[in-house]
Amino acid sequence: LGDRIFRRMHHRVWVYDAKLDSMISDNVNGQRVIKAFAKEDDELETFARASGRVRDAEIKLSLTEATLFPSMEMLVGILHAVIIGVGAVMVVRKEMTAGTLLSYVVYLEMLREPFGFLSWVSNWWSRCKDSAQRVFEICDAQPDVYEKEDAVEPDDIEGSIDISELTFEYEPARPVIKKNHHR
Repeated sequence: LGDRIFRRMHHRVWVYDAKLDSMISDNVNGQRVIKAFAKEDDELETFARASGRVRDAEIKLSLTEATLFPSMEMLVGILHAVIIGVGAVMVVRKEMTAGTLLSYVVYLEMLREPFGFLSWVSNWWSRCKDSAQRVFEICDAQPDVYEKEDAVEPDDIEGSIDISELTFEYEPARPVIKKNHHR
């Protein structure tokens, strides 16, 4: 149950975070277009909504962790109190020795750390499975462009290409290739 809950929550955080990262990348790369069309306020509002979703998902995950793990600890504490209470009554009635009661208390105390560890492992394992699933999705993704099965590979290509009046620039007014005649 805990594994399923944490896995769903980690996946939700990842999805919202990936959308936010993509939006930031698009905004940084398209800042000229955003400014040209005066869309800064719209993009800021979109960013606020996306980052709010990430924040809310992270808070929900953290609150679940902060509630579940102490709840497990509290359950062990309650069990501890019940064993001591019932055991004390049994010792007074001579139905159990104090040594036997002490043994139960010690054994229960020995379970405290494994319970905490299992809670932590459940959370950690959920993160690992979610991350592994995303890696496998990327590995299994089919390319948009692929080579035909019966593609012909030419042996030798001979000839020339004549390029004239070519200009290329990465940034406006800063040509990398100027209008030259190349062969």
